[in-house]
Amino acid sequence: MKSMWGTATQQSWAGKSYFVSKALETTTMTIALARENTAYYINACRPGWVSTDLGNQDGAPPKTFGGGAKIPIRVGFGDIGESTGNYFANDDIWGKGEGKVQAW
Repeated sequence: MKSMWGTATQQSWAGKSYFVSKALETTTMTIALARENTAYYINACRPGWVSTDLGNQDGAPPKTFGGGAKIPIRVGFGDIGESTGNYFANDDIWGKGEGKVQAW
């Protein structure tokens, strides 16, 4: 499983239980819903580090609210083919692109 801190084999997850449980829930729900609802395209996405009340608590996020909306808008309304059960994000939380399919 991948997160902004790397993979589980790269370092200890001690003290990061919230992030690990959130990633696991998102992964399993997206894949399960995509398999159960084949008439729909179901994907997950990460908008990156966005300037919000929560995002500002840990520094100065590089993205505006509008910049953070790029990936969700692309996944919801853009041309992503017949992609389903996938995870869209930029390569890191600072990236300002429209995202691409990432490995779970």
